[in-house]
Amino acid sequence: MMQRLRHLGIPLVVFSAGIGNIIEIFLQQKFGQMPANVHIISNMMNFNEQGIVVSFSQPLIHTFCKNSSVVRKESEFFHEVNGRTNVILLGDSVGDIHMDVGVEKEGPTLKIGFLNSDVDNLLEHYLDVFDVVLVRDQSMQIPDAIVQAIAEGYLKFT
Repeated sequence: MMQRLRHLGIPLVVFSAGIGNIIEIFLQQKFGQMPANVHIISNMMNFNEQGIVVSFSQPLIHTFCKNSSVVRKESEFFHEVNGRTNVILLGDSVGDIHMDVGVEKEGPTLKIGFLNSDVDNLLEHYLDVFDVVLVRDQSMQIPDAIVQAIAEGYLKFT
């Protein structure tokens, strides 16, 4: 899916409450370099001259503040997505459903939830807040098929 998005010139935002440096290293190893259309918004470690972690980027990102409130308006990411009206949001927690809050010119958002644990207790709530819920599915086949259908004109996203 990441290759398809890159080929189509569609930005991909990885919004994570984890450590962004690790995500960046993983993507660099997976693709040989950081894909140009990928933007990581996460907690980045700051290093000193000796390579020792001295701090984390601010503001610290946690599950319930993963939205535009933590995006600097002067960032390259902000300018690249400004004016885009459609969002496909992928999340694995209920807190992720608000990641599109504050997107300029808000338009339709397709929210896809990955429910991988405690299915019996969480399924009903996930079905209430996500448009699509993938249960114990670690793959990106469904989201990729949706992107492909939109790109080929089989599916309108309005």
